[in-house]
Amino acid sequence: MWNLHEIHDTIEGKYLQSEELMVRKVILLIMLAAIFTLAVYGDSEEREERIVFIRVDNIFMRYTDIEPQEIDGFLNVVEEHDARAILSVIPARLRQGPNIDGKMSEQLLDYARRGHQIAQNGYDHICPFTENTSYEFYNPDVENGYSREERLSKIEEGKKMLEAVTGRKVVNFVGTGADHEYMPEEDLDALFDMGFIQFPSDREKGFDAEENKLIGLRVASEEYTWGLTEENYDERMEQFQQDFLETAETEKKWSFHIHDHFTREAYNDGIVLKWMDEALDWLQNLEKYEIKHPTLEEYYRQYDPDFCTEFE
Repeated sequence: MWNLHEIHDTIEGKYLQSEELMVRKVILLIMLAAIFTLAVYGDSEEREERIVFIRVDNIFMRYTDIEPQEIDGFLNVVEEHDARAILSVIPARLRQGPNIDGKMSEQLLDYARRGHQIAQNGYDHICPFTENTSYEFYNPDVENGYSREERLSKIEEGKKMLEAVTGRKVVNFVGTGADHEYMPEEDLDALFDMGFIQFPSDREKGFDAEENKLIGLRVASEEYTWGLTEENYDERMEQFQQDFLETAETEKKWSFHIHDHFTREAYNDGIVLKWMDEALDWLQNLEKYEIKHPTLEEYYRQYDPDFCTEFE
């Protein structure tokens, strides 16, 4: 029979063996974790930053059979991806049907409070001389249209209307349709003096954005959701992905260009909301790029603060 000393020594020996085994297991797990980390991240390059703006034009458009007039569902999708949108609003709608009972005013105030940017989209988004919605102030088919004083006065009036509703400065002007292509330089100077930074597309007249900041930030932008259907859904998604990857090779900024009323949940069972959610997911999962979705105002504050201070 074992005496008490032998029993004690045996138990202590087994305990020490068990403790040693546990230490070995912990060390092994640490080594495996280190190997895994090196395998996944050791050779990976730092992701390159790319800016992707989300711009929606013609908010609260005049004629539509898609009700209700809202963009809340779309903005909820955008916010789920930690993004904010630039909402280009037609000021005259505040005095028309879309603002019955002040609904439009309430919604614009809400959007601004949620961090989305309210930009100005012309004044009434229609040429009063031809009823053409592709132009407003600079229709080349009209010889004697608005005087310079009249068009600048309307633009400034629209700015004040939007600012009164949102309680924030409106610092971006989006011309109606092709207005930007025909805007004379003296009007460009006048808009800058009003406190506007414009939002041109890369298809406009050539200019050096660094030398002529009056014109604003040059941003490649495309429209993929106009008339989106189940039939063209995949084709539009593939085209977007291809266009973005090609642009991102040489440009650090890009923009979605979307239009009300397609953003509404009532349009085609919310197909644009679904498409946008998928598109933003794809961008966030890119291995090469780190994607950020600021408003233009946020962009200037972060990347070009000296320029932005003129609009405080």
